[in-house]
Amino acid sequence: MAEDKSEISRNFAPALPKALEGKRERSALSPQEVQEQTQELFDLLVHRVELRIDVGRQSKVTGRNTVPELDLHQKLDLIKNGGLRTIPGVSGGNVKARTLESDLRELRETEQKISDLTKSPQVIEQYFKFREERIARLQKAKEVTDLYDATKQLRLEQEKMAREAFLGHRQYSPGERRVIDENSQLVQAMDTRASELLKDAEVFDMARIRQLEEYQRGLKKDRFAETPSREKYIDTVRSFWAQGHRVLLTGPTGGGKTELLLHASRSLFGEEAERLTGHELMTNYEVYGKTKGGVEKGKVSLMFGAAPFIKAIERNVPFVFDEINVVPNKILMRLKTDLNARVGQEITIQEDSDKKVRVGDKFAVGATENVKSEKHVEREKLDPALVRMFESIAIDYFPPHELYDIMLSLMMDVRGGIKMSVKDATETLKGLCDATEHVQRAYLGLPILMSDGRPIPARGGETTGKIATLREAVLDPGKALDMLTGWEDAQKAGLTFSEFLNKRITAFINNENFPEEDRYHLTEIFALQKFLRGVKVTDLRVAGLDQATLDTWSGYGGKRYIPKNKYIQPEIVAKLDPYGTRKRPVGVEAKDLLDEEEAVEQVVEEDDSVSKNAVVTSQAKPHQGPPIASAAGQPITREISLELNILDTKYPPKDLGFWTYEKRYETYPQELNGFALKYKLPVILGEVATRYEALPEQDMTKNHVSWFLDKLVSFAQIAAGDPKIRQRIRGILSKIDAQDGWKDYKDEDRMREITKKITTLEGLTM
Repeated sequence: MAEDKSEISRNFAPALPKALEGKRERSALSPQEVQEQTQELFDLLVHRVELRIDVGRQSKVTGRNTVPELDLHQKLDLIKNGGLRTIPGVSGGNVKARTLESDLRELRETEQKISDLTKSPQVIEQYFKFREERIARLQKAKEVTDLYDATKQLRLEQEKMAREAFLGHRQYSPGERRVIDENSQLVQAMDTRASELLKDAEVFDMARIRQLEEYQRGLKKDRFAETPSREKYIDTVRSFWAQGHRVLLTGPTGGGKTELLLHASRSLFGEEAERLTGHELMTNYEVYGKTKGGVEKGKVSLMFGAAPFIKAIERNVPFVFDEINVVPNKILMRLKTDLNARVGQEITIQEDSDKKVRVGDKFAVGATENVKSEKHVEREKLDPALVRMFESIAIDYFPPHELYDIMLSLMMDVRGGIKMSVKDATETLKGLCDATEHVQRAYLGLPILMSDGRPIPARGGETTGKIATLREAVLDPGKALDMLTGWEDAQKAGLTFSEFLNKRITAFINNENFPEEDRYHLTEIFALQKFLRGVKVTDLRVAGLDQATLDTWSGYGGKRYIPKNKYIQPEIVAKLDPYGTRKRPVGVEAKDLLDEEEAVEQVVEEDDSVSKNAVVTSQAKPHQGPPIASAAGQPITREISLELNILDTKYPPKDLGFWTYEKRYETYPQELNGFALKYKLPVILGEVATRYEALPEQDMTKNHVSWFLDKLVSFAQIAAGDPKIRQRIRGILSKIDAQDGWKDYKDEDRMREITKKITTLEGLTM
C-alpha cells in the first residue's frame, strides 16, 4: 500500500522532506496565514518534484549534476567588463549546461523556502491533514482508473480466447464459457464500483486528470490516444481479427485509420505490424520482395530482400496495407489468394525461387482506403471479389469534444496544469476544435451551420442556394494538434493565445496548393469562430476579400484581450467541459482549492503601444484571503465564483442574439438550474434570475415558450421561499405575456400545455 500511495501522490500530494533543516519555531499564526502558508508549502513541494525530474533528466544528458554557478548579476558584470567567454554556456552555446545550472540553483532556493515554512508546527499539522485527505481521494481516483483498465483487459482477454478458439477450429470450451460469464459479472460490478466512486466531485476531477495523462502518454509513446470513439473502433478491429477476418477501414483522409490498425496490432498481438503504403505504379516486387546484391559471410552474393507482406509472415505479425485502392487491381488480384491464406498454410514466393513460408498464429490482415469519389479520382474501385474478403468499418473524424481533450492533454505540464487562461481554454481552444470540425464537414461536402442555424453559402451563392464546401483543403486532427506546437515560446514572447493561433491559421490558409475558393471559405470558417481578429487582409492570400468583411466575420472591434491569469491549476483543468459532455457530480466542494483566481482580462484599444488605455473589464477581480460573504452571511467560495465565470464564458451574454433556439431555451436554462440547485444561496439565485431575464425575445414560438417555461418552473421550485426571486419570476412572465408572436391558438394542445405551466408558475410565485 505504501508504494501505491507514493505512486499516486508524488505530483499531486508530495510528502514533506524526511529531514527538516533548522529548529521548529513555535509561532501563533492566524487561520488565514496558516491556510496561505500551507498552500505555499504545497506549491513549493510540487515545484520541487518538477525540478528534480528536470535535474535528473539533464544530468543524464550532460553527464554531471554540478556546473560552475553564476547568478544573473554576475553574468551581466562579466559582459560589461569583457568577460563574455568566461560565462558557462553563453558564448559556447551550451544551453543544456545553463539550464541545469538554473534548475540546481532554483532547487536549492526551493528547498530553503520549504525549510522555512516547515518551522511552523501549525503549517506542518495543517499540511499533514490536507495531504491525508487528498491522498484518500487520489487513491479512489487511481482505483477508478484501475477499474477501467481492468475492464479493458477483460475485453482483450475475451478477444484472445476467441482467437484461440478460431485457431483450434472449435467452439468455446466449458471452462472458457464460464470465464466469459464471470467476466460479464465482473465488468458489471466494476462499472458499479466506479460509478459509486465518481459520485465524489473531487474524485471525479482527479480521475479526469488521470484520463488526460493517459492520453498524453499514449500520444508520446505511440502517437495514439485511446479516446472513447477510438476504443470502440479498436474493439471492433480486434474482434474481427480474433475470429480470422480481414479488416478494411474506410473513411475520409486524416481520420487516423492506419494508426488505428497499428495500435490494434500492438494491443491484441503485442507486435508491431508490417506496413505497406500503396501507390499507382506499385509492382509485385514492392509487395513480395526481390533478389538483390549483398554481402554474406564476407562474400558478395545475390540474396532475396523480403518486402513488407513476406516480412509480416516471416515475423508472424499483422500486415497493414495502407491506401490499398490506389494500387492497380492486377497487382491486388495476385495478392488476393495469399491474403486468403489460413494459419498453418504455406505461401509460395515466386520472386524467391518458389520458396515457401508458413502463415503463423499472429498473422492478420488490415487495409485502409479512401473510397473513389470526386475527392479521390485517382483511387481504383476495388474488385468485388476483393471487397468480399474484407469486413468493412467506416471511420469518422474525432468528435470535437474528444479532440478538445487530446489538445488539453498535450498542453498539460507534469502537475496537470496548463499555461493559458480559463477564457482561452473554454473559448479559444474550443473554437479551434469547432473550426476543425467545420473544415472537415466542408471537405466532405456537408453544410457548415452558423450560430443562427443557417448554412454558410458558397461564395456568391446567396441567391443560388449553394452551400460552402472545400475541394482539397482539410484540417485533420494531426494538423490541428501541430498548430499548438510552440505556444509556450510564443507566450514568453508576449503573444496572446489567439494571436499565436492566428499565425498558425494564417499559414494554413495561405497554402497555395489549396484552390482560391478553398482559401476564401477557410478564412470565413476560422473568422466566424472568432479567429483572425486584428489580422490584416493583406496578410491573407485570398483574392476579393476586403478588411471590412474579414472584421465583420470575426467580430473584430479594434480591441486586444490580454489575460492576466495565464495558468490554469490542475483542479480547474479537470472542470473544463465547454461541450457539456461530462456529468460532473454536484453538491461537493473541493477542499484543496486554496487559491483559485478568476481569469481577469485587460481590454486594450489596438494601438502602437498595447499598454495604452488598458482597462480591466471583468466583473470580479481575483481576491485573496478568506471567502467572500454574501448579504445573507453565507460564504461564496472561490470555486463558486469561478464556476459562474466558466458558465458565462461557455455561454457569453454578448452572443445571445446568435444562439440557436435549443441552446437559448433548453440547454442554457438547464445548466443555470443545475448551478442554482448546487448552491441555493440567495445571491446565486439572484445571479441565475438575472440571466433568465435576458432570455425571452420577441420571436418566441409556442415551442420556445414551452421549453423555456419548463426550465423556469424548475427554477421557481429550486428558489421556493425566496420572495425576491418570486417577484422576478412574475416579471419574466409579464415579459413573455407582452409578446404576441407565440399566441397562435391553432395548436390548442400546446396552448393548454403552456397555460398549465403558467398556472403552475403563478401558484409557485403567489
